Amino acid sequence: MSLLLEIVEGPGAGTTVPLEGPLVLGRGTQSDVVLDDERASRRHAEVRPDGPRAVVHDLGSANGTLVDGRPLFGETFLTPGQQVQIGVTVLQLRAEEELRDRPTAAIAVPDAFRLPSKRPTYVPDDVAITPAAAPDDRRMTAPAHELDRFLDVRVKAGARVAPVAILVLVAVAVVLFLGLSST
Repeated sequence: MSLLLEIVEGPGAGTTVPLEGPLVLGRGTQSDVVLDDERASRRHAEVRPDGPRAVVHDLGSANGTLVDGRPLFGETFLTPGQQVQIGVTVLQLRAEEELRDRPTAAIAVPDAFRLPSKRPTYVPDDVAITPAAAPDDRRMTAPAHELDRFLDVRVKAGARVAPVAILVLVAVAVVLFLGLSST
């Protein structure tokens, strides 16, 4: 019986890897299966075949490993159909024979997450540029920071006035200090 690991949720969903020998899972490039998951350690866990099942153990990862939703302590056996969670990535152990009946176990992304991003309606057109705006549109100004386009106009105005107000306040404090210390 040939075994496979398939990413069923998270980045890389639908990817399958044959489990022919020990595999190190993690986000580091030296891992056998590189996960695009910031919550995964560089060398997070190891899975190795053991006859009709597999053995999984955590390699001292920072966030731990879950097997079917339960924290993993030490080693445990996996049978086909069981899932391993590393960060936000969920992998399922599958037998190659079941691929004929169900080619993938990946869970589809809900439609709510497939909606295209929209420009916030509370930001006026002349304040922030949007990806849909033409680059030659002169009335639009490029944001100084990627989150700048989400700021309210009043917040931006306050952010420009704040350094001047602090400078004036410091100048008044220095004048008062010098005036009071000379008497």
